[in-house]
Amino acid sequence: MALKGRSDGLSIFQHQRVGPIEAMDDNDTALPSVGIGQKMRWKAKMPGIPTGTPAKWTINCHQDKAHMAMIASGVSEVANGEVIVDWEASYPMDQANKEHQTDLDKTSETYQDAAFQAIFSCLGASARSEMVPVKTGITIRVLSRSKGKRTLVLPEGRKKEVEFTPENNLELDELPVGRSGLHSNEKEPELMGEKE
Repeated sequence: MALKGRSDGLSIFQHQRVGPIEAMDDNDTALPSVGIGQKMRWKAKMPGIPTGTPAKWTINCHQDKAHMAMIASGVSEVANGEVIVDWEASYPMDQANKEHQTDLDKTSETYQDAAFQAIFSCLGASARSEMVPVKTGITIRVLSRSKGKRTLVLPEGRKKEVEFTPENNLELDELPVGRSGLHSNEKEPELMGEKE
């Protein structure tokens, strides 16, 4: 007696390619940097991968060479040859703990921007995005009647002239992550957000 039968169909895919991966705004414009709290999306191209195929993704934050944290991860389905993950940028570490260039000068190191990076994988293939610099902002509240120009020393050591008026708070965006120092030309900067 012979047995005859037919198994279910088995899909076989050739080695697939994932990427490139881009950080985009709501209008699908590439972002050169991402602000903390900014709504954005990661878009990963997945050419030739059928719609509905699950793809894993992870978003990491690199504070510097030695410190990295996974911020988010999940599974999304491929749709029309790509996977899109909408995300609100969050910074998982204490910004004041990122070394200022004045601290790094003691060890001959150079400040590096904190950066986000996304990793997507599907059907055995994976890709990483380019590092996307993280930017932050600060508000300086004027508590006295002082006015005039001050120098803001940014985390990477760059200096920026800022103008104070007694009536206004000073809001600055697109700054590197870390502690900044504020001083007049007569004295050394006092770092804001000192480590405890």
